[in-house]
Amino acid sequence: MKAMIGLVIIFSGLLFIILTLKKFLKQKSFMKTASQAQGKFIGYSYSSFTRAQRENDSVSGSAGRISGSNANPKVEFFTKDGERIEFVNSASLSSDIDLQNLEVLYDPKNPKEAIVFDFFGVWGWMYITTGLGLILVLVGSVLRYFL
Repeated sequence: MKAMIGLVIIFSGLLFIILTLKKFLKQKSFMKTASQAQGKFIGYSYSSFTRAQRENDSVSGSAGRISGSNANPKVEFFTKDGERIEFVNSASLSSDIDLQNLEVLYDPKNPKEAIVFDFFGVWGWMYITTGLGLILVLVGSVLRYFL
């Protein structure tokens, strides 16, 4: 039984690593062709969500519908052609960067496809998911082969 559970955990870890590698290659390709511009933070884009919760949670103590909201930074920049572009960055911004002088990378063919170049926002999550995948492979291997 432990061998089977170990195999499932190893497979899950490998899946994390493969999906991260796929995203890494896509991100690297984007970075090669992207143009650079200076942008500035102009506010937040708010979105709401509602989800069903079947069991009691530790915060509200009840089940039912849970409502919440997300705030993602809105950034403005000008392309090399002088076109003003406004986009919502998918990752939050580090507290130590200058919000009025952001480095923006964008697709010259589709300038709305843009990201703020912040190391953790661009690459950091890949370290986390790769690390998680490696930990799962290690734990699965221990369960499968050593216990």
